[in-house]
Amino acid sequence: KAGYISSASQQPKKNVAIWLRVFEDKRAASEKGILGGNYNSYNMRLGDVREPAGIIQSMKAALISELERAGYDSVDDQRDLLIDAEVASITCDLRASEEANIKIRIHLRDKGIEVLDRVYTGQGSALRLLPSHNGSRAINRSIKNIADQLIKDLDEYIRS
Repeated sequence: KAGYISSASQQPKKNVAIWLRVFEDKRAASEKGILGGNYNSYNMRLGDVREPAGIIQSMKAALISELERAGYDSVDDQRDLLIDAEVASITCDLRASEEANIKIRIHLRDKGIEVLDRVYTGQGSALRLLPSHNGSRAINRSIKNIADQLIKDLDEYIRS
């Protein structure tokens, strides 16, 4: 399981607590296990890109890390804001580069009232320097892309 390392710098505290209560894998059973294909330079499929063990928990941890770096407090109960997240899709293909696409539906609640229901799409890519590169860098960049969009929406919401 590849670790997540953020490229973002720590932002000042916002004094807003967020509980990422649910982070569910809502993909169909047929979409789990194989994320995409491994292709050669002639675009011939050589094999499958297999889903890393614990990918959903790793994605949740990465999202929490990004929220904390953005100045939000991550808590295990509802104080201010509550997020429920549903992973709708994850794809990753390996060619000369790693290409990943992730879709996550986010429900944001403030004091029990839903204030946001949005599907975020994250895209990430990374140059594939070694055959052993398995797509984790592109997946991490996709999660960072989703986190950036969500944080922008959160910042707008708390300012309003």
